[in-house]
Amino acid sequence: MENDPHNASAPATKANLDAGFAKLEDKLDDKLDERISEQANVILEAVGELMGEKLDEKFDPVMTKLDGIVKGVEARFRSKRPQLTWSFFSFTAFFE
Repeated sequence: MENDPHNASAPATKANLDAGFAKLEDKLDDKLDERISEQANVILEAVGELMGEKLDEKFDPVMTKLDGIVKGVEARFRSKRPQLTWSFFSFTAFFE
């Protein structure tokens, strides 16, 4: 029997096995890198969404309270000086 790589009954040599395993290892490395990259992207996306939700939970009440305070200050300012127009920026500049 001669060493023919296309003949299933021919004996395998160490070189043939090494070459086959090297190709298999390269394919597995590529697939593993691809899967890890996909998983990392999914995890990062989930963490980003979770952080966005947490920030919304924390900042929404604060912004609502600040909005109420600004509206109260605006109403009080207009009641004392109805002839003046008011905006938050001009109001803060007034006290500097």
